[in-house]
Amino acid sequence: MLKQDKYYISKIANYKCLPTPEQASKICLMLECNILDIYNKQEIDLLKGVRKASRNTDDELYYRLSVRLNKSGCNCLKLENLKKLGYKTIKQWVLECMEDLKRRLKEI
Repeated sequence: MLKQDKYYISKIANYKCLPTPEQASKICLMLECNILDIYNKQEIDLLKGVRKASRNTDDELYYRLSVRLNKSGCNCLKLENLKKLGYKTIKQWVLECMEDLKRRLKEI
């Protein structure tokens, strides 16, 4: 087992992150248990949303982004605050930030 695998398994065991659905299936197979023995219904719904990467019709990989923010950071990203700045969704804000970052990287 690789060092990063041990680190990831530790994060799952300590509820720091969720496994992908495929990993959850493997865990259940190894433990010879049902997924409901490990996770409740709400957590299982969250598992369905966890993916390493997904492909869109334009064949690009898309990744989920997870960031830990302090309380003031969370307050800044409230939808009501973003709307004051002209954004309709948090996703729109993130995508515009990414485009700005790409533009700035090209300038260096």
